Amino acid sequence: MAHSNGQALDTLVGAGCVSRIEVAYGGNGRFAPTCVRFRKAVERGEIAVEDYSNYQMALRFLAGALNVPFIPTKSGLHTDLVARQGFSAQYRAANGMPDQKLVVMPDPFDGADDDVVLLPALKPDLAVVHAQSVGDDGTVRIKGLTFADLEQAKAAAAVVVTCEEIVRPPTCASTPTRTRCRRSWSTPWCACPSAPTPPPAATSTTTTRRF
Repeated sequence: MAHSNGQALDTLVGAGCVSRIEVAYGGNGRFAPTCVRFRKAVERGEIAVEDYSNYQMALRFLAGALNVPFIPTKSGLHTDLVARQGFSAQYRAANGMPDQKLVVMPDPFDGADDDVVLLPALKPDLAVVHAQSVGDDGTVRIKGLTFADLEQAKAAAAVVVTCEEIVRPPTCASTPTRTRCRRSWSTPWCACPSAPTPPPAATSTTTTRRF
């Protein structure tokens, strides 16, 4: 499962490591608006896919982080994201999944004419997050947009963090607002410079076009 993903998703699909995915978007920006290996695998029927909007996937991870079974939203009403399911009832039952992609129901508080969408929570066994730096005590420091990284980390049973560099506590204390995850969320962690390549890590690396 992924919020939005690019090269990491495409690499795993191309290596044959993915049989099923729930995702909002899989693409490599202007280089491949839809990930090449991901697209081919879907077209060939090699992987099962169920799609949600970016916002819906972020909400599902948020529900997992809050330890609630589902979360309500208005997002997706009257669209194919709500009308169509990617997995059959038999597939869901065989793989221990919720029996429906989502549920549309009337607002239980303000009347039957106001529908809401109930999205099932996501609770991954493992989340992998890349950050610009990690303190040597395990505090994770992220510069720039975090997208749904924090919600995924909180929702997951275990978290592995890779980073551009490991820094000393004085560095962490100098800019405390960049500390996004405490050490209890991220065990283990390791330095993997340029791990996101070819996509960039904000302020640390740039997009590798030749890749």
